[in-house]
Amino acid sequence: MTRWASIRAEMGKGFKTRKGPAWTHALILAGFLAFVAHVAEPWLDSLERIPGESQRKSLRLPAETNEIRYSLDSVSVADPAFIGIQGWAFMEAIDPRNSATYIVLESANKRYVFGAETTIRTDVTRYFQESGLNLDCSGLAARIPTRKIPAGKYRVGIYIKGAARASLKFTDRVIAKRGGTVELAP
Repeated sequence: MTRWASIRAEMGKGFKTRKGPAWTHALILAGFLAFVAHVAEPWLDSLERIPGESQRKSLRLPAETNEIRYSLDSVSVADPAFIGIQGWAFMEAIDPRNSATYIVLESANKRYVFGAETTIRTDVTRYFQESGLNLDCSGLAARIPTRKIPAGKYRVGIYIKGAARASLKFTDRVIAKRGGTVELAP
């Protein structure tokens, strides 16, 4: 018997394996990895809260629709730590007071959803006065932390979830993140 074979034989005497515990440990590890990959990230993001920044959300999004009227007044990347978005959006024929608005960043293979704060926009109600809706709460403002998205190109979208229905619309705005810089892409 070679030296390595005798060492392995000697070590094997102290280690008895059973299939049951090995499978149990494998399942526990797989469950933990699934938790970390799908559940823990948004939960941990909520713990890493900086005042004034938009929080990442884990939401199921519908297919894109044309039910949203919007205007993005500004998309700013002046501060490399944040993407600033301001404007207004509402679903047609729906009062925005009972709706939540989100900003969606979509890359080639992933979507990131961030909450937007509601801002008062009485000018929108005046402009769309023929609708008969109070659109004062249609304003939106988001301050998206760039550290929460990987490098890549992202289409900017708006997702509105109302009490009765939800709608998603992508804009013509594109943001590119490369290393530590963020810029508006053509």
